Amino acid sequence: MIAAFNLNSTWTPLIGGLLATRLGTALSSIIATSLILLGQIILLLGDIAEDVVPMAIGLFVFGLGISPLAVVQESIIVRFFASHGLGVSLALGLIAGKGASFASARVSYPLSEAYGPHAPFVVATLLALLSFSVNAVYLASSAWLARGAGVELDAHELEQERRRRKITLGERMTPAEAVKKVAAKKAVHFMDLKRFGDIFWLYIAINLFCGAIWSPFTHLAS
Repeated sequence: MIAAFNLNSTWTPLIGGLLATRLGTALSSIIATSLILLGQIILLLGDIAEDVVPMAIGLFVFGLGISPLAVVQESIIVRFFASHGLGVSLALGLIAGKGASFASARVSYPLSEAYGPHAPFVVATLLALLSFSVNAVYLASSAWLARGAGVELDAHELEQERRRRKITLGERMTPAEAVKKVAAKKAVHFMDLKRFGDIFWLYIAINLFCGAIWSPFTHLAS
């Protein structure tokens, strides 16, 4: 079950980065949280049926969304706080995530004692549903938030803006075409990696070494 959960973490962060760049943070976030919610529901059904196979399948689907969501969350933080308090914002996000994990581990056994063995899975599914709902609100209001914060619109928001201007202006397409041109510049090309400097490749190397020593006998065993 641990392997089913962690196996997708080896490659899905790259998919999360591509989605965040091509589709925007809002659309990528709702895709990731949809996978997490779906996986959590399958896991809950497997727990109720007392069958390990659907539980493993649920964790596999859950793992498809968890790493991309982490990438998207950091992209959102960088997007809104790049010009002020970025370090503190990233640190608070990490603290919140680690603190929530610690709290969930602390309360899961008392929940099962008080309300039965299915209770932790039910609570986790409700939290996943809450996360999906929050992301749905963000998807609907991301362009408004971006304009209010004075940050650049991402791919999804640029496409919405282009459609809005097309409807508003009819045949006068110049502003809409300009927005479309800006969106095209945000396309991802792997050949651009060779333009990154030595600091980027040093960062990649450090991550390789860190991955080799962080919990190699448990979560990374898969």
